[in-house]
Amino acid sequence: MKKQRKLLFSVSDHAGGHEVAPEAVPLGLLKEFVKDVAMFIRGDDREIDTSDLLVSVVKGSLALQSRGDLPEGLAIWHDVEQLSKGHLDGVDPRRVAVAEKWRMEALKRPTRAFRISDTDSANVVAINDRTVFTREVASNWVLMERYLSGVVEDFGGVTAANIHLRLDDGSSLKIDATRDQIREQQLNPVYHAMVLRVELEEDLVTGEKRNARFLGFSDYDPRINEDEFRKTIVAGEAAWKDIEDAADWVRKIRGGKE
Repeated sequence: MKKQRKLLFSVSDHAGGHEVAPEAVPLGLLKEFVKDVAMFIRGDDREIDTSDLLVSVVKGSLALQSRGDLPEGLAIWHDVEQLSKGHLDGVDPRRVAVAEKWRMEALKRPTRAFRISDTDSANVVAINDRTVFTREVASNWVLMERYLSGVVEDFGGVTAANIHLRLDDGSSLKIDATRDQIREQQLNPVYHAMVLRVELEEDLVTGEKRNARFLGFSDYDPRINEDEFRKTIVAGEAAWKDIEDAADWVRKIRGGKE
């Protein structure tokens, strides 16, 4: 008979001057945490049906535990073990997305920390502002921070808080964001040319991009200020008014070299 264990997820933080607990938790955090836990358990291959999975809210910060034991042979145990070592190799893409999302939240809010473990505490995934995940398999994919310009085609959504950006080369890129990031924007950027600062993985050979995460907008205005432009022209003309041949002047400055 295969060994079975329970799976435990928890988040710790401070709100309203108190530690987050089952008795007092911000509704937004509770909603996002439950959604993320369900996505992590379900995974990309949906090996566990979360619609019928019973969970318990246990003492601690805010903690959810599977009420029943989960069979040892499930892929989720392999993924938890890998994440506990800080490795992303071979981990289900949806579980990677959740782990990276939590890491970004902790970076933005250092008081927040997440934890995944089993009832035996054989493998513990601790995610905080110091957590680093790595890939050891040799590949052309490199994690980097980039500034991307394009037209925002979608910003936020009913089921997921993400951004769809039509890049200057015509391709489209989905960029993960948090609901707080979407909510913080005062102006609706949809159908506007914008420059976004993102963290993503890029293939150094093909240039393909994946797993993009929104970090913020960069100040960008493609319009020319006519008054400033005219002032620059006038200043330039005044500076060069005594130069009869600009090309000859440059040539002399360079020592007579073409």
